[in-house]
Amino acid sequence: MKSVFMIEHGKGFTLAEVLLSLTVLMTTLIILVPLMYHLRPEDWNEDWSHHQFVYLIQEELNTASSIEAGGNVLSLINSENETITIEKYQNMVRRRVSGRGHEVWLYNVNSIDFSYTFGEVQTEIVFKGGGRFDKIFFIPEK
Repeated sequence: MKSVFMIEHGKGFTLAEVLLSLTVLMTTLIILVPLMYHLRPEDWNEDWSHHQFVYLIQEELNTASSIEAGGNVLSLINSENETITIEKYQNMVRRRVSGRGHEVWLYNVNSIDFSYTFGEVQTEIVFKGGGRFDKIFFIPEK
């Protein structure tokens, strides 16, 4: 009489093979579940916007011939003698060139504060929902 669990020719899985398979499966799940939690797309998008903001501001500072910062406005004079203004506008941070245009750099901003001391610009951003982002930008000597 054949058993229900046996495959043709009397071959099947032993208890040791099943236990080993379950051990490998459980170990993989224990590692993957927390990893998937930390790789949520929302976190990557938010982090990416912060990195992009840092890159764009640093690029503007690298080419600036004059810098003024105070409150929620950062004003620069670039190499083409244009006034670049980075400021809070409604719930976003935008960039304007000589008072024209409206290039959005960050969304969902509650407040932003720029301060300038010799050789560096400090930025403090508070996002809606309570998130906070602080960054010090170093200005290259010319």
